[in-house]
Amino acid sequence: MYWDEVGVHYDMSIDVDLWLEDPMSSNPPSIAFKAAQMQNPEKAILFLRQMRELFFLKKKNMTRWENILLATKDTGLDTVSL
Repeated sequence: MYWDEVGVHYDMSIDVDLWLEDPMSSNPPSIAFKAAQMQNPEKAILFLRQMRELFFLKKKNMTRWENILLATKDTGLDTVSL
């Protein structure tokens, strides 16, 4: 299965039911990542990992602002600029 291969590549467990339970778009998290990257490229990588964990492990819909904010925790990013 494709998602099993992706999970191995990114060292991330993936629950494939999440797309069926709460469909989402990749646009808001992509825009947030780019904003984080413009602030600080190193911190943006931590932010991306946090978003992946929230999405793939905890089934958080990353199109929702409150979940994007959760991903900034412990990254040191300025959330006002995201």
